Amino acid sequence: MLIEMHTDEGLVGIGETAGREALEHHGRCAEALVGCDPLAIRQNVAKLKARGERPAAISGVEMAMWDLLGKACGVPLFQLLGGCIRDRVTLCGLMGVKAPDGAADTAEQYVRTWGFASIKTKAGRSVDEDMAIAQAIHKRVGLQALLRFDANESYQPEDVIALAATYRQVNLEYVEQPVSRQQLGSYRQLREKSRLPIALNESVTDAASVLAIARESAADALVVDIPDAGGILAVQDLAAVAEAVGLPCAFHCWHDFGVKTAAMAHLVSALPAFSLASDTTYHGLEADIIADPFVIQQGRIPVPTAPGLGVQLAMDVIERYRKKVID
Repeated sequence: MLIEMHTDEGLVGIGETAGREALEHHGRCAEALVGCDPLAIRQNVAKLKARGERPAAISGVEMAMWDLLGKACGVPLFQLLGGCIRDRVTLCGLMGVKAPDGAADTAEQYVRTWGFASIKTKAGRSVDEDMAIAQAIHKRVGLQALLRFDANESYQPEDVIALAATYRQVNLEYVEQPVSRQQLGSYRQLREKSRLPIALNESVTDAASVLAIARESAADALVVDIPDAGGILAVQDLAAVAEAVGLPCAFHCWHDFGVKTAAMAHLVSALPAFSLASDTTYHGLEADIIADPFVIQQGRIPVPTAPGLGVQLAMDVIERYRKKVID
């Protein structure tokens, strides 16, 4: 979902968020902010939180406020966040669950076409299938790419132990959220028994959740996203805690268009905690809704340098793809 925030001085801020939660609740956030100062970001976010609005819905309008602030000041978002420490963002190419040969073909294409040095595949349908996928990808791309396997809470701890022998034989970066977030207390033992690096995504919502993960020694890395956290301010807060407790972060994605991809790039540029490759499906888009789409070269994209998010909407493309009726 794309957001335009119009001001009485003629500036327009843009934002992007995802998920049915955002679609259903965004209107309440928009109505609450009519007449407010769009540059009073913390005040406006506090107002929305006090009303009980949903994080994903808040995140879209908050992103538009950051875009407005950058445009009003004439500086890119990363400058507002403290300055650039990375001028390019390293990406991890994502794929869904495929048959082993298909997964290997896709991995080879990812390395050859876009230069991805990290590849992530969904997992979690069965232990045998995931072992076969891991072996097939590793055989095809070997040490050319680090591998991530995302089970989306589909397994029990004993399943992860069964997978461990195979995963330890491939060029593994981490296994992502293999068991339920409700079993956070079991993750330390799982890491010790499996001897696998574990990343958590569904368990990561805010700064407090990062503290809880650190106290439980539950993860080797965190996978973070703007709609889940509730906005750029919230991502800053949790990234600061992650940096303090020594947990490196990667960005999650929701089949993002260029607006949210730009926001991700600015955050990765400015925040030290985001030292791991950012998840992306950007290479799979047949078109983007920004005027100058990102070009992935050697597995990386540049950080925009124009004011705000640094991207402009391509309204002709938006009209071509706009859904007239939400199903």
